[in-house]
Amino acid sequence: MLSLFAEQSRAWGFYALNHVTKVIRKIHHFNYKVLQYCSNDDALCERLWDKLLQPLLPSYEKALQQASFLVEIERHGNLMTTNHYFAENVRKAREARLKLQLEALNSWQTEGNLGKTEGAGEPLLRLKDILGVVMSNDDHTIQDLHDTLKSYYKVARKRFVDAVCLQAVGHFLVSGKTSPLWIFSPHFIGKMSDAELHQIAGDEDETIRRRNMLETELCSLKTGEKILET
Repeated sequence: MLSLFAEQSRAWGFYALNHVTKVIRKIHHFNYKVLQYCSNDDALCERLWDKLLQPLLPSYEKALQQASFLVEIERHGNLMTTNHYFAENVRKAREARLKLQLEALNSWQTEGNLGKTEGAGEPLLRLKDILGVVMSNDDHTIQDLHDTLKSYYKVARKRFVDAVCLQAVGHFLVSGKTSPLWIFSPHFIGKMSDAELHQIAGDEDETIRRRNMLETELCSLKTGEKILET
């Protein structure tokens, strides 16, 4: 049954990783646009963005790894669940299959207003017709395996979708304290050295040279003003 389930769920990895990748792209674009809006300086934005990429890329990788981990344990781990809906789904599948088989029989019907909902006759099944529905051991095993696989698939799929949503996307990309949306913070800036801050937000060499020159000229003008006053 494990191999059958792995075959039925072979597309889970593609859809899970594709979904997480789309979320990563949205978050990546959002972070850049917010940084661009807040900095209001293209050069500063690009330098700060290069610094942010260092922790951002590993956080994306963690989300993808978590999605791959969930795919691995769901598709290749032991098929287990404590969800009571599994047993309920198996029972309903068996009842539905048996009902279809019995309804297909040429049965008698009690007297009543045929064709009307109220007072319609009830079907009567002959014993030999019912016995004809009994399957061989091989057929029974096949049908039972199909019902079990179908029921487990429903439970596992819902569990898997929730896990990808809560863990790979919710925790690793959105709400977790190390998620991409929480990396750029006062704490992140506070860990930078003076050299790093100067490299990101400091003035260029030409700007510093020109400022020093202007300060020197201003100092000379003030000195000249004092001489004229005296």
